Amino acid sequence: MMARHLRCIGLSRREVLARTETLLRSRRVEDEDEWIGLADLMAPGDAPRSAGERFSHLERHFQLLARQRPVLALFDDVQWGAESIAFARHLLERHGERPTPVLLLLTVRDESLAERPFEAAALGELLALPGTTALAVPPLSREDRAALTHRVLGLADDLADEVDARTGGNPLFAVQLVGDWVQRGVIEVGETGFVLRPGAEAWLPDDLHQVWADRVSRLLEDLPEGSGQAIEIAAILSPFVERREWEAACGAAGVPCPPQLLESLVASRLALRTEEGWTFVHAMLRESVERLAREAGRYAAHNRACAAMLALRAAAGERGTAERSGRHLLLAGERDAALEPLLQGARERRETSDYPAALALLGRREEALQALGSPLADPRWGAGWVLRARVHLHQGALDEAFRWAECAAAAAGVVGWGSILSEALRLLGDAARRRGELDRAASLYERCIALPENHHGAAAGFWGLGDVARLRGRLAEAPALFDRSRRLYEEIGDAHGVADHWIGLADVARQRGDLGAAGDLYGRARAQFEALGNRYGVARCLNSLGDVSRLGGDLGGATALYLRSHAMLDELRSAEEVVPRLNLALISLGEERFADAAPVLLESQELLEGMSWGGLLACVHTGSLACAAHDRAWTAWDDHFDCGAAMLRGSGLLDPDLAWAAELAAQACEAAGDQARAGAARELAREQWAGLGR
Repeated sequence: MMARHLRCIGLSRREVLARTETLLRSRRVEDEDEWIGLADLMAPGDAPRSAGERFSHLERHFQLLARQRPVLALFDDVQWGAESIAFARHLLERHGERPTPVLLLLTVRDESLAERPFEAAALGELLALPGTTALAVPPLSREDRAALTHRVLGLADDLADEVDARTGGNPLFAVQLVGDWVQRGVIEVGETGFVLRPGAEAWLPDDLHQVWADRVSRLLEDLPEGSGQAIEIAAILSPFVERREWEAACGAAGVPCPPQLLESLVASRLALRTEEGWTFVHAMLRESVERLAREAGRYAAHNRACAAMLALRAAAGERGTAERSGRHLLLAGERDAALEPLLQGARERRETSDYPAALALLGRREEALQALGSPLADPRWGAGWVLRARVHLHQGALDEAFRWAECAAAAAGVVGWGSILSEALRLLGDAARRRGELDRAASLYERCIALPENHHGAAAGFWGLGDVARLRGRLAEAPALFDRSRRLYEEIGDAHGVADHWIGLADVARQRGDLGAAGDLYGRARAQFEALGNRYGVARCLNSLGDVSRLGGDLGGATALYLRSHAMLDELRSAEEVVPRLNLALISLGEERFADAAPVLLESQELLEGMSWGGLLACVHTGSLACAAHDRAWTAWDDHFDCGAAMLRGSGLLDPDLAWAAELAAQACEAAGDQARAGAARELAREQWAGLGR
C-alpha cells in the first residue's frame, strides 16, 4: 500500500483547520494528497493555544488520513522547530494507546544543532523513546554522485566532473548551483548533456551560501536601495513572514520595504506566498540571508527593530508577542531588556496551560540573568522562581512547587521582596493543601493575607482559606471567604481569579448536596475559563461537572465528562489527570465492577505516593477498601484502612465521596461475612457524614 505524503508548506492555520474540519465531518479522506502547513498550525500566532491542543488536533488529522493508507510526515530542519520535535514525541508516547500507521521523518543539520541546546536536548529525549532510529546522512557515494550529475541534472562529462568536485556529494548544493546556471542562461543542451554556452563562464562558488548570496545579490540589482536590508529583516522574522509585521519591522528600522520586493522574490523562486504573507523557499536561504546581515554588522539592529515592533503589539494586549519580542532582544544582545517580555510571555503560556513552553521561556530568562551577573538579591530572580512554582503546581509536581516557592520565600524574607513573598506564601499554601496538610496551608494563607499592600496575594489567600474551610466541612464559613476573594480579584481585574471563585462556591454546593446550584456555578466558571483560553481551568470544570452528573445518577454523562477532562489534562501533561481517572474508578465501584476499579486505584496510589498528594491518597485508600473486601484480601484491606483513616483523621478532610466509599466498603465486608471490618468502615463513614452535617 502506498504511503500518503503530508507535505509541510505555508498554509495558514485557518486553511488547515478548515481542511481538518471537513475531514472530521466527512469521516473519510479523499484520494488526492492532503497538503497541510504543520509549522503554521503549531505556531502560537495571534491567539496562542496550548501545545497539547495543537498536537491533539494534528494527531486527529493524522488518524483520519491514515484510514486509507499509512502516513509519511516530513519535518524538515527541526533544529529550528522545538514544537515539531515535541509533536513527534507526543505521537510516539501515545502510540500504545492510539496506534496510528505514521512514519515521521525528521531532518536536522548537526552544524546548526550545535547552536541550539534546547532543541538538541529535546531531540536526545525523543531518540531515547522506543520506536525511534537515528540515521546519519553522509555525502553521496561516488556512484550516486555520478548518477545525480549525469542522469538527474543531465550535465556533460566535463561540467559534471567540475560540479561533482566542488559540491562534494551535497545534492542540494549541486541542484541549486545548476538551477542558478539555468536561470541565468549560462548552459545549453550539447550532444552528451548540458554544456556551457560559448563565451559563458561557470562561476563555481565554495559553498551553498555563496550560491544563495549570489542569487540575492543579482535580485537586488534592479530594486531600490535598502531592499537587501528588508530581506534581512524578513529572514529574522522567519520562518513565516506576515506582511504587516514585515512592513512594521522595516519601519521601526528605518528601512524601505518597496511593494515590488515580494513580487521579485517570488518571481526569482526565492519565496513562496502564504495566505498572510510569505516564506523563504528553503531554510538554508533564510540562514544565508541572516549570515549576510551578521557579516555586515546589521544583525543586532534588525533584531532590535523586530523587538520594538512586537513590543508595541504586546503593549496593545496582543498575546504571544511579548515572548517573541524577548527572543529578538536576546538575539540583539539586549539581555536586560529581554527579561520582562520573556517573563510576560511565560505568564501568557501558563494562562493558556502551555506549561513546557512557559518553563522553557523561564529557562532562557535565567540564562540571561546569569550572563548579566545579576546577584540573587535581584528581585527579578524571585519573579521567575514564583512563576516556576506556579507552573509546577498546575502540573501537579508538588515537590518542584515547594522547592521554587521556598527559594523565593527565603530570599524575599531576607531582602524584602514584598509581592514575591506574598506569591510564594500563597503557592506554598496551595501545595500544602494538596498534600492534605490543612493546618499548614491555613497558616501560610493567613501569613500571606497579613502582608501590607497585597491585593493579589490576599485574594488568593482568602480563596485558599475558603477551600480549607470547605475541606474541613465548615460549609457555612467557606462562602464568605470565597466572596472576599472575588471582591479583591474584581478590584485588580483578575478574571481567572473570579472564575476560581465560582468553582469554590460550586464545590460548597456540591458538598451540601445542592447539585443544581453546583452545576450552574461550574458551568459559569467553565464559560469564563473558555473565554480566557485557560484549558486547565476548563478541565477542572469538566471534571467537577462529571461529579454533578455522577452524584445525580447520570453515569453515562459523568463518564463522558471525566473522559474529556482526563484527555485535556493529559494533553497538558498535568499530573492532575489522576483526578478524573479516579472518578472513573468511582463509577466502576458504584456499579460493583471491582475488577475494573482495582488496577486504576493501585496505579493511582503509586503515582500519588510518588508525588506526596496526601488528600487524594486518602481517597484512594478509602476507595480501595471495597475492592479488597470483594477479593477477601484482608491484609490489603487493613493496610488501606489504617493509612486512609489516619490521613483523614489527621487532616480533618471531609467529602461526601469519602463517606460513600466507606459505606460501600462496609457493605462489601458484610457480604463477605466480616462484621468487624464492616463496623470499622461504617464508623469512618459516620465520621465523614457527621463532619459534613449530613
